[in-house]
Amino acid sequence: GDLSQNQRDLVMKSFRSRQIQMLVATDVAARGIDVDDITHVINYQLPDEIETYTHRSGRTGRAGKNGVSMVIISKSEVRKIRTIEKIIQQKFEEKNIPDGKEICKTQLFHLANDIKKTEINHDIDPYLPTINEALEEFSKEELIKKFFSVEFTRFFNYYEKAPDLSSESAGGRPEVSEGNTRYFINVGSKDGYDWKSLKDFLTEELNLDRDDVFKVDCKASFSFFNTDEKHTDLILKTFTEYKQNGRFVNVEVTKDQKSERGGGRKRERSGGGGGRRNGKNFDDNKGGKFNGKRRSERRDDKGPRKGSRNKNIENSIKRRRSKA
Repeated sequence: GDLSQNQRDLVMKSFRSRQIQMLVATDVAARGIDVDDITHVINYQLPDEIETYTHRSGRTGRAGKNGVSMVIISKSEVRKIRTIEKIIQQKFEEKNIPDGKEICKTQLFHLANDIKKTEINHDIDPYLPTINEALEEFSKEELIKKFFSVEFTRFFNYYEKAPDLSSESAGGRPEVSEGNTRYFINVGSKDGYDWKSLKDFLTEELNLDRDDVFKVDCKASFSFFNTDEKHTDLILKTFTEYKQNGRFVNVEVTKDQKSERGGGRKRERSGGGGGRRNGKNFDDNKGGKFNGKRRSERRDDKGPRKGSRNKNIENSIKRRRSKA
């Protein structure tokens, strides 16, 4: 969407000639894509206007050909899906997003098929006697296990901590497995973060690897994330009296994992954070002020509520009548 016309023409030319296999486009840009033989349209989220969805999905399955339109949604968007079904008179087939184990399994099968299809390069022949001698103590089964373990370990380490997206889209709550700690942090999408940028922020500030921070769940004004429990002291120490754009960023260990979506959440505060929410003001990233007073205290500042207000109105009417 931000490309100049010349850049756009160049990208579309490459896409039509299949030099580019995947194209990411905004709603507006997607309307103008006129390319044959697009096999898949993936909607990362549903547009506000159903007509826009029709334009998006109409990029595939054209001229009597088959195509697939996929939609990645959360539970809150199911109702909108039902509305679209009625309008386009087509039923969506619901499928769960594969979890880390399923992806790992598929990757290993792809590796096995690649090996099966690989043509033998006979330039390796002079090296085979040395290789055979080094591996002669292992059976065929052991060699297969060792060979695939090289890739499996890489896949496993990456996907072991991947969030169960199907569980979250179905309204499930991320759980804390043994050896992991889940944290609350008082920043979210209103502060310009999504799960990816928040993860980048945390790994950079904590000097951790990307795999060390996982199950990042970004809400509007707060978020949750997990790490190995060995990082807990580092995290709480780093975010003690930590400020971002003049605003305190507070990180706490969650106690009750079932209360993450509000109501009775118990958390262990990071050190030095107790006084921040008790009557002190601090700037937010938009230059405004946050007031630490409770709602009941703010109400008292405004004076008595409805009953006294009605009484004041009655007194005002009486004064007017007496003047008349």
